[in-house]
Amino acid sequence: TWQSDYATALTHAKNNKTLLLVDFWANHCTICKAIDKKVFKNSQFNHAIGSSITFIKIDATNSYDADYIKVRELYKVYAQPTILLIDPTTETVLKRWTSEPYSTSIEDFIAQLKKFM
Repeated sequence: TWQSDYATALTHAKNNKTLLLVDFWANHCTICKAIDKKVFKNSQFNHAIGSSITFIKIDATNSYDADYIKVRELYKVYAQPTILLIDPTTETVLKRWTSEPYSTSIEDFIAQLKKFM
């Protein structure tokens, strides 16, 4: 399941000792929607990753939203899609993707994530 609040997701990741995957997306971003369909709604992806990662979607549609601005500035996100794998204890970015998950096989993307698990 995907969280929508950064603080809640961060606390959940810390408490459950999982990494945090942050998906910055927007309604007008067609590649964001394609990645969501190809990767995040993929049963192979969900089975392989399961509860090993806490997921959060940050809606960048409204660029004036205070929560979006806070997290965007924290991680220096300037475009969508941006997908971050974060260590929740230090809030450091372990890996950053833009549109690459769309052109990467699901197996390769899972392998990239598992390197940090």
